[in-house]
Amino acid sequence: MNYIKPIIISRTLPYLGGREIMVQKIIEYYTNKNGVIVISPDNFVEIEGSSFLKYNENVEDEIISTLKNNTFNIVNCHTFYLSEFAFKVAKELNIPLVFTLHGVFTKFYDLDYSKLLKTIYKKSHSTVTVSNNYFGTLSNLFGDASKLKYITNGIDLNVSINLLTNNAIREAFNSSNKYLIIVPARLNPIKGLDYLIASTKYLDDVIKIIIASPKGRKNEKEKNYKKELLNTLERLGKQNIISFLEFDNSEVYTLFKKSDLVLLPSLIEGVSIALLEALSIGCLVAASNVGGNSQVINHLKNGYLFESENEFEIASIINEIRLTEKSDLNNVRQNAKKTIEAKYSLDTMLLEYQEHFENILEEASL
Repeated sequence: MNYIKPIIISRTLPYLGGREIMVQKIIEYYTNKNGVIVISPDNFVEIEGSSFLKYNENVEDEIISTLKNNTFNIVNCHTFYLSEFAFKVAKELNIPLVFTLHGVFTKFYDLDYSKLLKTIYKKSHSTVTVSNNYFGTLSNLFGDASKLKYITNGIDLNVSINLLTNNAIREAFNSSNKYLIIVPARLNPIKGLDYLIASTKYLDDVIKIIIASPKGRKNEKEKNYKKELLNTLERLGKQNIISFLEFDNSEVYTLFKKSDLVLLPSLIEGVSIALLEALSIGCLVAASNVGGNSQVINHLKNGYLFESENEFEIASIINEIRLTEKSDLNNVRQNAKKTIEAKYSLDTMLLEYQEHFENILEEASL
């Protein structure tokens, strides 16, 4: 079966994060096949050939009425807090629901969140997870893996890297004598930024760390968290080491290319798009030994792993890499590229989604 016309329910660009980048690729793929409709609370910029419906809980019935006038045959939802709407769409249209969980935050959210995940698993034809680590966590939570599917994230290996920079990026990188570290992270405690800030106690002024956060999120919690981080930096007297920068999706490779090291101190992680992108162009990457990070990185071979939630470990790995012989670093860079080419291509990810959707539709028709 090749005819798949999906309904994609998700946050979307310009609300920028790894999930949104991956979802955009799925949307583009099905736009170029049989068509797709995107339902999002964001101001999605339609791709020629796709359709878009703006989500609001007050217009759910109108959205479903519109959907019934078309021939969509599967729902793929990527946003857990829109799960009730996804259930409703699948039921009203009598089509299968595939739910993709990009994050599994059972250690950080309350019991209601775990209950919601169980409901998602029960009411979906399949639940997709993006890392082996998440697969294990969900298997234990559900006590069953029969409807679980692992499809890792993938990136475009043929992307054209545009190194044009805006004024903010040029200003951020104007210290050519510094050891430049990029930390690609939305402003959220689960990204380990508190431990990163604390690690500056063990770093000297030759280090310049830029926390690069996605533009377009407009999240009040993230703004307040940034203020907290700045206050901590001021107390430590380390404002000269860390700065903040916002970027859009077209600028991410510029940031990585200009850095000496890409650092991900997350407390939890699936298979990070930023991690894959940085490795794919031969950046040196150090990441906390959690979730999908340890699935992708083989310590000292294609990158570096360090203990999470540990400020001293963060500083130690930075200083260790700075003092490593250039020839050894070049070997790590080459191995990083080879890893992504072999295991984490966008083409492989999209093919796995296509095959999974086909299997779900075949099962649903029996």
